Amino acid sequence: MGTLQKIQQRIIDRDYLMSSHAEEEMVDDSLERKDIENAIFKGRIEKKLTQDSRGTRYRIEGLGVRWAVDSCCMQI
Repeated sequence: MGTLQKIQQRIIDRDYLMSSHAEEEMVDDSLERKDIENAIFKGRIEKKLTQDSRGTRYRIEGLGVRWAVDSCCMQI
């Protein structure tokens, strides 16, 4: 199973947490959780981020339910 598929499976299983920072950004951008989830299911990994002390993250770009989501970062 590829990286994006693993992330998508965690969404399906509801096996993920959204940070308070992510929730604040969603409010600022008028996004809902379903926009982020849809972007992950319809999107692609745009970049692998390896310079974070918290671990490797993946920048995903895709279409939300209502409009495009520029990027969201997921850590697996």
